[in-house]
Amino acid sequence: MSIGDALADARRQAGLTITQVSQRTCIRETIIRGIEHGDFSACGGDFYARGHIRSVARASAELSDSVMV
Repeated sequence: MSIGDALADARRQAGLTITQVSQRTCIRETIIRGIEHGDFSACGGDFYARGHIRSVARASAELSDSVMV
């Protein structure tokens, strides 16, 4: 399972939509969708991708401790 798949699963299990995660994290929905599909090109580089992954994981609280970045 990829990080994107794990984030998407955690988001769904938490009962959150991409819009809700976007509002909680201030990360654009297109970036969150990309991350969930394994496309990090819109993140603006590795540094920002790691930050976005952490933020999305925290928003889906269940996954925040288990995502290793």
